[in-house]
Amino acid sequence: MGFFVAGNILTALGLTFGQFWLVLIGYGLFNGIGQGLGYLSPVKTLMLWFPNHKGLASAVSIVLFGLGSTLCTMLYSCLSYIPLQCFFVIVSGIYGVMMFCGSKLICKPEGCQNNHNPALNTGFHIINCCLIKCFGNLGCSCS
Repeated sequence: MGFFVAGNILTALGLTFGQFWLVLIGYGLFNGIGQGLGYLSPVKTLMLWFPNHKGLASAVSIVLFGLGSTLCTMLYSCLSYIPLQCFFVIVSGIYGVMMFCGSKLICKPEGCQNNHNPALNTGFHIINCCLIKCFGNLGCSCS
């Protein structure tokens, strides 16, 4: 959630001050990380809730992710009359509230056992868990 909102704010600042590099970092890097975390967490949680139907659970999540993009296109067309800088600030506020509420609804099922292989506990897993601890509980398993 933090990456996505920060990416939109950085993009708005870059557009306001005419700094293209800030737009690239905000929209490209931060929004990309934010969308990746926002996409991965529900998929992982759905796979934990439906262990016998992991393919169906991830397919439903992918379809709903695409449907959300389609519905947001209608939101974007309603906001097309405002300046682009204000657009990114408004969208980051709307998405920030929605993602915060969604992150509070995601939970692992009771009795869920993580079967992590200690050999796979690499530095990337540790960095990923630290990012999730810093920027909110997005439903990922960090044990």
